Amino acid sequence: MAFLVFSVSNLTLTLFASIITAFIAPAAAGSGIPEVKAYLNGVDAPGIFSLRTLIVKVGFGMFLFFFFLLFSIVLNSLGSITCID
Repeated sequence: MAFLVFSVSNLTLTLFASIITAFIAPAAAGSGIPEVKAYLNGVDAPGIFSLRTLIVKVGFGMFLFFFFLLFSIVLNSLGSITCID
């Protein structure tokens, strides 16, 4: 039963993240590193530094990450492991 709850909660959060990325800010898909490198080389890509992209990447990203950790800890699993170098 716990695995089912874990799977459904993660599927729901992933679906929500995919929907807001696809319909609200498609420029928020991916890491953003290639876009920044292209911008620094003089390529103008519309929408990569807009407020909408920032809100989807940072705001919703932190919101979903918080709930993913919350569901992972409640179900007594390791949760996500984040490595920041």
